[in-house]
Amino acid sequence: MPIGSEKAARSAKWIAAACLALSTSGHAAAGGTFTIDNAAFLAGCWQGEAGGANIRETYTAPQAGSMLGNSQVVSKGKTDFFEFIRLVQTPDGVEYRPLPNAKSAASFKLVKASATEVVFENAANDFPQRILYAFDAGKGLLTARIEKLDGSKSESFPMKAVPCGGEVHTRALR
Repeated sequence: MPIGSEKAARSAKWIAAACLALSTSGHAAAGGTFTIDNAAFLAGCWQGEAGGANIRETYTAPQAGSMLGNSQVVSKGKTDFFEFIRLVQTPDGVEYRPLPNAKSAASFKLVKASATEVVFENAANDFPQRILYAFDAGKGLLTARIEKLDGSKSESFPMKAVPCGGEVHTRALR
C-alpha cells in the first residue's frame, strides 16, 4: 500500500460508520428541520480530478452547530478556484454558506438529507441553484454536484477520501 493509503482507507471506513450511525438516527430535529449532523458524512479530506484539474475539499466534523470547509481547484500548477465554506445550524435548519474566491455569496438551505446525501438549494442564485453531495460507501466516493434547479448546467466532481496532511504538521511541531 502506498504511504497514506492506509489512512485514507481508515477515513473512508470512519465515514461509512458515520453514515451508518446517521441512517439509524432521525434525520430531522423535532419540528421537521434538519440538523448539522445530517452533513457529518462530509467530515474529512476528499480529492478528485475533473477536466484535467485536481480538486480537493476538506470539512471539519460538526461542532457547536457548524462545520467549516474549503475547496481548491488546481490546474497546471495554479489555483484556478478556491472557496471557504461554512455549514451553519439555524433556527430554520441548516445553511451552506460558500465564499467562492473569497467573495460574498448566497446561502443555500438544506432541503433534503439522508445518511448518504445532502441537497442545498437557493432558487434566487444565478448559478448554482442546487449543491448536492452524495456518498457511495461501497466505492468510498463522495460526489459533489452543482446545477440549476431544473437539472441543467450540471457539473459533477467525484472525490475519494485522502489523508488530511496532519502528519506533516505534527512532525513540524516536534
